[in-house]
Parts: sequence; structure tokens; C-alpha cells
Amino acid sequence: MRISRKQDVALVSVGPSEKPRACLAFDPSPQAPGNDIYAIGSPGGEQLGFSLSRGIVSGLRTIGDVPLIQTDASLSPGNSGGPLVDRQGRVVGVVSRKIAGHAVEGLGFAIPVQAGLTALKLEPAPATTPSLNSASVPVAKAAPKAAALDEPDPKVSLDPEGDRRRALEADRLKRLQDQKDRTPRYVPALRWGGLTVAIVGSLAAAVTASAEKSTMTRSDYESLRLQNDLSWAATVLGAGAFVSSYVLTPKLAPPNVASRPRWSVAAGPGDVRLNVSFQ
Repeated sequence: MRISRKQDVALVSVGPSEKPRACLAFDPSPQAPGNDIYAIGSPGGEQLGFSLSRGIVSGLRTIGDVPLIQTDASLSPGNSGGPLVDRQGRVVGVVSRKIAGHAVEGLGFAIPVQAGLTALKLEPAPATTPSLNSASVPVAKAAPKAAALDEPDPKVSLDPEGDRRRALEADRLKRLQDQKDRTPRYVPALRWGGLTVAIVGSLAAAVTASAEKSTMTRSDYESLRLQNDLSWAATVLGAGAFVSSYVLTPKLAPPNVASRPRWSVAAGPGDVRLNVSFQ
């Protein structure tokens, strides 16, 4: 119904309801560093909805003319837009963003509730003012949009490392099967036939080479020499066929599942920078 992109807040219509909806009270008074606060949200998705994390007000900041409550409460994707409440359950802010990185922890930010209300030109009241439904006073130059379809969130994995290993193994088996399907049918016969010929040839060459030659007639010697030459020829040809089978085998496709990424996010009121590197 209304939106303030600078403050990262919006007024959203949730539609009519047969039963009255309970609402949290607001505490628009300025917070003090050290106050206990709690973040409520769905970190990772709807499966972990209404998760509660505890922290303190780490500081009060103004970044790019936007007032922010800094907190060390645990925040994850799915907390954004959720309330930041005090001990009495009163909303003191709306979770907006966090800064994450290798050496950065506990840097979450929320828009103070009074700053959000002011940006949207709203005031707390016991009931919704009917004129709000007309959206006649949008803060930003944007026409009211149609109702959004809320797609189900993916289930949160409780074993992400195991899922990663299983995904890598499944991807490897799939690529091996694809390689097998693309390999010409004569290649396996060339490989294992060549290996068999090479082994038989080498054994025959060893036998003929170790035979006692001192008591042989010239005719027997010439016959044994021919057998030895043929054995070495079979060994060389079999080994060549075996090696050629690998040359003729198509290359294995590159992995479709990336290895574990190293990433960091630097978020600000005007931009978000994502840095990713892979091992």
C-alpha cells in the first residue's frame, strides 16, 4: 500500500479476515545501547517460523541519512521484515539487514519503528483506518501492485554438509553415466580386450625367454624365437589398444555442483556487495 525504499519499509495489506488479528504494541521511544531486544522471524524459511533470538542494542547508527538500530541478535535470511521487540513484547524496530563475512559477526541492523512510521506517514492506532485501503497517498511513486503469490519456502536442511556431500556424489555418478552413454561401444572391448592380449603376450614372452636354449636344435630355436617375437608384438599391440581406449573415451563433464564457497556480504543502505570465491 505504501513503500519507502530509502528506509526499507512498506505497508502491506494482508487482506480481510473473519477473526480479529492480534497486533504487537509499538514502543517509538529511542532505544539505549545495552537494552535487551529479541528478533522474531523465520530464519531459513517457514519451517523455522516464529524463531526467537536474543541480543542487545549494540548502538544507534545513522548511515546514509537512515537511522538504524545495531544489534548482535542472531539474524538470518528470513528474519528480514520481522519485528525487533523489547522485554515487554513491544516492537522497537523492523529487521532490515546484516553484515556477514569471514571475520565479521553480530552486525545486524533494524529500522527504528518510529522512523518507519514517519517514512510511511503512519501513526499507531487501535484499528486500521479505512482510508488506508485506497492507497491514495503512496510515499514512493509506484502504483499499488496486485496480490503477490507467496510460494512455499524450501525446507531448511539440518545437515547441510551431508547434503553437500550427497549432492556432489550424485552429480559425480550422473556425469559418469553421461560419459558412459557418450562412449562408443567398441571402446570397452578395445580396453579390456587389449589388456587381456597384453597380459597373455607378456606371459608368453616371459615363458619363451626363460626356456633352455643350449640343448635346442636350430629349428626349435627359430620356432621359439618366432613365438617370443609374436608374444612381444601381442604385448605391445594390447597395451596400445588399452591406452587408446582412454584416449577415445569422452572427457568427464565438469561438476554441476560447486565446491564449498567462501563468501562475504557487505550491506549498506544504498547497495549490497557479495564476494564469492571457490576452493
